[in-house]
Amino acid sequence: MNTGPSMLAIAAAAASLIALPAASATNLVENGGFETGDFTGFTVHDPDEGNWTNVHEGVGHSGNFGVELANYSHTPAVISQSIETIPNQTYNVSFYYSVNLFPYTPSNGLVVSFDDHVLLSLQDLRSSPYTLYSYQVTAKGANSTVSFSAYNSAYYSYLDDISVTLAEVVPPVPAAVPEPASWATIIVGFGAIGAAMRRRRKVAVRFA
Repeated sequence: MNTGPSMLAIAAAAASLIALPAASATNLVENGGFETGDFTGFTVHDPDEGNWTNVHEGVGHSGNFGVELANYSHTPAVISQSIETIPNQTYNVSFYYSVNLFPYTPSNGLVVSFDDHVLLSLQDLRSSPYTLYSYQVTAKGANSTVSFSAYNSAYYSYLDDISVTLAEVVPPVPAAVPEPASWATIIVGFGAIGAAMRRRRKVAVRFA
């Protein structure tokens, strides 16, 4: 029986599967880094009518732009975006947030939600550099909304690099495929076992 070529093909296929690089996760949020210089892709409700909540250059975590949040009225501005999701699938939600109080007393707040699930609620943080916040959440339907409700009546807060990605599904590790030489050894071993069993049967017949 010629098993060499077929075993080589199977081994090569398995090796190619293992060698494939992991696909990079696609960010489902449009303009999550605000590099358009505006709120493209987002719905914005600003009680101060854009006077204090805007996309500005030079305030982002990465790139050229980020969101500057103030709202001195204590009424939060809400930034949201609806994205397509797969029901019952897990998603990674992440963003960067920073607070700048200058010399003032903390008076700020942030609530982050994924549909009706509150991921984060902060209040009266002191000045802090950009900090990464990340969560995992399960989508309930074909569309989900990620929203950020924030105010800073003391000075400014900043938001940038919003990301929602499908959580990585780890594929099962394929079983190891023996090399052709190993198959030959296994076949020889089975042959030796079979021969030994036949000899035992013959000896048993002689002494019955």
